[in-house]
Amino acid sequence: MIVPVFLLIGLLNSRVVYAQSEKSRTQPPSSNADLSTLLSSKDPGTLRRHASLALTERAYDKSLKLYTAAISLEPDNGVNYVKRYKVYKRVSSMIESMAGNAAALKLPPSLSSLSPSDFASRMVRDLDSAISLSSWDSPSTFTGDVKKDKAGVEALESRAGLLMGLGNCTYASRDYGLLSQLPTGSVGAEKKRGYEEKLPTLSQCVDLQNVITTLTTSPNPTTQTRRQIVAHITNLLNVLGSSPPHLLKLRATASIQLAGSDNMYSAITDLGILIKSSPSDVSLYEMRGGAYFNLGEIDVALTHFKSGLKQDPEHKGCKREHKEAKAVKKKLDRAKEAEDAQDWEKAVSYYREVRVLLSKRGDRLSPDVLVNLCLTKLVRALIKDSHKEEAVNLAGENLKIHKSPETYLSLGEAMTGAERFEDAVRTLKDGVNQFPESGALKEAVQKAEVALKQSKTKDYYKILGIARNADKTEVKKAYKKKAMEWHPDKNKGNEEEAESKFALIAEAYEVLSSDELRPRYDRGEDVMDNNGGGGGGGGFHQNMHRNFRHGGGGQHFNFHFNH
Repeated sequence: MIVPVFLLIGLLNSRVVYAQSEKSRTQPPSSNADLSTLLSSKDPGTLRRHASLALTERAYDKSLKLYTAAISLEPDNGVNYVKRYKVYKRVSSMIESMAGNAAALKLPPSLSSLSPSDFASRMVRDLDSAISLSSWDSPSTFTGDVKKDKAGVEALESRAGLLMGLGNCTYASRDYGLLSQLPTGSVGAEKKRGYEEKLPTLSQCVDLQNVITTLTTSPNPTTQTRRQIVAHITNLLNVLGSSPPHLLKLRATASIQLAGSDNMYSAITDLGILIKSSPSDVSLYEMRGGAYFNLGEIDVALTHFKSGLKQDPEHKGCKREHKEAKAVKKKLDRAKEAEDAQDWEKAVSYYREVRVLLSKRGDRLSPDVLVNLCLTKLVRALIKDSHKEEAVNLAGENLKIHKSPETYLSLGEAMTGAERFEDAVRTLKDGVNQFPESGALKEAVQKAEVALKQSKTKDYYKILGIARNADKTEVKKAYKKKAMEWHPDKNKGNEEEAESKFALIAEAYEVLSSDELRPRYDRGEDVMDNNGGGGGGGGFHQNMHRNFRHGGGGQHFNFHFNH
């Protein structure tokens, strides 16, 4: 039989069209497909295939847009929501693995601007949608077939784990309870056992959360209340095995309110984790910078406040904290300059101003920081500036505020400077009893006992009128002043007393300016027949920097200073 040509042509064309159709259906989608062209597609299956390909190529924004388009075409298909959830989860996990540095992933603004809570809310929303389309006709009954409703079961399982990781234990417990009711034959014995094992843990978490909620809503929280908040949150985090951001922030807040160095460092650790995951949250920089401020680490605090202000120049909290920290740093720097110049009057003035500035922080400032950053330095400056009794009183107040080796040492130093040697020995020994591991306190006790012993003989420090921790420059300055005051030429009619004191001054200078004799003297050794009598031995008199000139009106002295 002869087939007409036009029929052969038609048959061939139909086979070509069929082959092309089969090829497009069986071949993987091209990665070069234009997004705008794809989004105009009316086939949800095509959109899902290209969205999956985009996900493998890490084109996350493209993948999300394609799944969103599929949802708009097929809003009653739970699979679409589960697949979009997985894209959000992938991106969120990658940002977390990069310590919150979304920029390193080169994500578009639509994703890089999202916070962890934004990702969490979008994931929960998609899972909620998938579950609402499943066969769960009530919170406690599943009427469908697990195999046919795979997307619904997968969504419920994912939501249970997500909510538990977020610390939402009440709803996670509900979801795991529903999963544990699924037929063993449908989900497998191992999976079902895993669901059931989660329930006791979540029950414990719910109890802890209820306690935390009660404590944090207390109208008048006490120190004990805040300690309990920190303890219960720590227990909850251990049980969960995760670190939900809202719990870390809650614990950091309570730790800062508790004050004290250990609590501040605990808060700094929690806030550091939060900053890595949410680098755009300016409130975290304010809190962490404030914690460093309260520890007296002013430079680090300023760095945090600047980071916050870089993102939000008008943030009130960071602006206020930055201004306060800058003012304190300025005064501390000037106080240090005054100390270096041995201008103790100015140093005292600046430390007083620092004290006023820090007092404005109130309960935010750890008492030990106020003492260590400012008050012990003020005590030392007061001693140097001859306000010795005021130094003793302030050091005593410091010790009441915060007992530490440093405050005991400060009071002991002040008492020694005020020549209350017996009180100094007693105070420092009490410090050793309180802090037996402190080598500095034990050494201070020995020095105070030596000072007590020397006060009953010849006290070279007292002779020159200087503190026992005076440096060489101060020793030399005091020596010149005293030597000029008691030079026999300047004490006509009182030459005998002047000569005696002049000799003691020279003796004190020789000992305290010597790198060899001063340490021995400070240990209580007899360096120059130091028994309360007159001058030392012959060697000392041979080294005295003076000579006697005889002539005209009597005996004259030429006094030579070492330079």
